[in-house]
Amino acid sequence: MVAVIGRMCRGQRWTAAILVLLAVSVLLGMTQTAWAQAGAKPKQAGRAADGEQDEGIESLFASHRPVIVLAVPSVDTILARIRGAAELGGHPELKDLLADRLKSWNDLRGIDRGQPLGAMFRLAAPNGGTPGAIAFVPIVDQRSFIDTVIAISGRSVDEERKGPGTTAGKKESSEAPSQSRADVVLTGRGRPWHVLFQRSYAFLTQDESQLGELPDPAAIVKPLAERYDVGAKLDIQAIPVGFRETFLATAKANAQPGLQRRDNESEPEYEVRRAGVESTLATLEQFVREGNELRLGFRLLPDAGTMFAEFEMTAVADSALRKMLRGVATADSPFAGMNRLAAPLSVDVAWRMNESTRKVLSKAAEQAEQRLKAALAGNDAAAKTAGQARFEAIRPLLVALQKTIQRGDINAFAELEGEKSGAATFVAAVELVGADNAKNALAELLKLAGEGDDVKELELNVGSRRAVTIHRIKGTRMRKQDERLYGADASAYVGIGEGALWLAVGGERALPQLYDAIDRFVEGRGRKVKDYLPLRLVVRAKKWLPLTEEPKDDRGRRIREALANAAPGEDEIELQAAPTEEGLRFRLSAGRAFVTLLCRGLCEGIIRRQQL
Repeated sequence: MVAVIGRMCRGQRWTAAILVLLAVSVLLGMTQTAWAQAGAKPKQAGRAADGEQDEGIESLFASHRPVIVLAVPSVDTILARIRGAAELGGHPELKDLLADRLKSWNDLRGIDRGQPLGAMFRLAAPNGGTPGAIAFVPIVDQRSFIDTVIAISGRSVDEERKGPGTTAGKKESSEAPSQSRADVVLTGRGRPWHVLFQRSYAFLTQDESQLGELPDPAAIVKPLAERYDVGAKLDIQAIPVGFRETFLATAKANAQPGLQRRDNESEPEYEVRRAGVESTLATLEQFVREGNELRLGFRLLPDAGTMFAEFEMTAVADSALRKMLRGVATADSPFAGMNRLAAPLSVDVAWRMNESTRKVLSKAAEQAEQRLKAALAGNDAAAKTAGQARFEAIRPLLVALQKTIQRGDINAFAELEGEKSGAATFVAAVELVGADNAKNALAELLKLAGEGDDVKELELNVGSRRAVTIHRIKGTRMRKQDERLYGADASAYVGIGEGALWLAVGGERALPQLYDAIDRFVEGRGRKVKDYLPLRLVVRAKKWLPLTEEPKDDRGRRIREALANAAPGEDEIELQAAPTEEGLRFRLSAGRAFVTLLCRGLCEGIIRRQQL
């Protein structure tokens, strides 16, 4: 039962893996394949009307829109963040090192230090160019900018031509260049750098063919530069359809072995595994066709002593994918507001599964039911009758699990409490549709588990609270890390009732803590929490430290001391997920204590490198 619930909670892990696979494969692995197969791609429905000529291979690379964009709000912003990190890290002398470095870099003259800058990658360039990257830097003076680039890179000017662009005291031309060409070429180690001045920006690339039909940098970086110190995005819709279809075809071909039945694999096991592969492929296909952008960003707030990193998935307007991403939050979780703010660890989940995930979990639940039924079947008529009766006694719990899966909402909470190592208590609950009709079924399932070699002690009806009946179970073996956390005499307390399945792990404090959680749940039933998130996990390091062993090295002791001295709230790491207007965003944030440790480590690393 616990394993099935764990599988439910892991149902969304495919998301990050799929997106990373998509980005890496499309941008690195699939480019050459698409070039080779472009002429063989089938004609897309609706691509050319009757009487019109098919655009053919040229349409595959017709989009010059950047596929990847990297953005920084401004040079001054980054310099301020570096200085702030030096202060937080306890090494303000690094600000002098930065000043010296800037002086050796011509004090960045010619660069507009208040405007955004960045880089972009295009899969296609005008005039049939190959994929390539372009950096763009805001400028106030062309000659000074070139001098700064030379000071930083050690390159030299090979050729300089006058052309449309911005010079100090010269009015900017609003016309784009008629053909791809550079104003300046810088040579040195490696390939030449081609520089074009346009729209108050300098565009730099190793591929001159990229210097045509350039987008407005300020426009493409605006959403990222306004939110992050460093931001990046992958524009899925800018990837030509031919590339995406080739990627999907390759992914499906590679998945074919996983769709075949393996030797000695039972039919139920095969159906579950096949459903999982098909679900992953369906989800991948939806992301490739309906995904809009993947955004990743980081921001440091030195004054507040905090930082955060975000990953956001957006989908095409009015698409099924956008509806799914925006709908991951359940309407109301019965556990809203359950977690204490002082717990070392707290988790809140109010997540709505998509249809394919529900199908996979439903198949898994069906397989578990079939395996249980087969295990209880006897060899003779009497044993079969007894086994069938026992199965029917457990079945209400399986029905409750299936109903919960079909509803699609995972509502749960968990928290870890304790004041010292070996005395921690873990309490959790998950909403279960029809839980109150499965009390006897849970007891029967535990009795069945107690007949195995893995159970040392089983005590039914060890307690009750409100409408929750609670049982105690203790295993024959305990992992060392669990023993250090909960103590050698720890047991698991499993209860059902009040519409939920309950669990507590720990020593003598576990049962009272479980009672307390049930009371808080019942007394707060119907509570409304503003902006309740579909996922929120908080680790409070200062509260966690007493549950861990003393570190044996100096570095570990320094880290422990810094966290132990943190003010309330400054020791927190928080992971949350929240729907946005365009999709879904994950956010990881850290308090001052962690930011200080990170900045200190970075500063000390810089100092060590300077001393080499």
